[in-house]
Amino acid sequence: MNLKTELLKALEDFAYNLIPIHVMAIMLEVDELDLRTAIEQADTEEHKAYYKGYGRMLLETRQSIIRSAQNGSNPAQIALLGFIRQFEADNKSML
Repeated sequence: MNLKTELLKALEDFAYNLIPIHVMAIMLEVDELDLRTAIEQADTEEHKAYYKGYGRMLLETRQSIIRSAQNGSNPAQIALLGFIRQFEADNKSML
């Protein structure tokens, strides 16, 4: 698909803001199936841009939850325990 640099940045920003792919395709004026295919293929710039944006959102959200948990928020502490359990399960062979 090979989107231009400015469209890749837009794709990253859309993913960061959790915009659905079908809306991204409309906003980028590209075919939705082509965009989905490019995002699903790990070796494409579209895949990297999409997951870079999504990853930034996950990171910021988790940082906020961790801060809230450290400040005594019970719901945040419960969420953090879930993150820890998932992390341990995903990295069992390394821990």
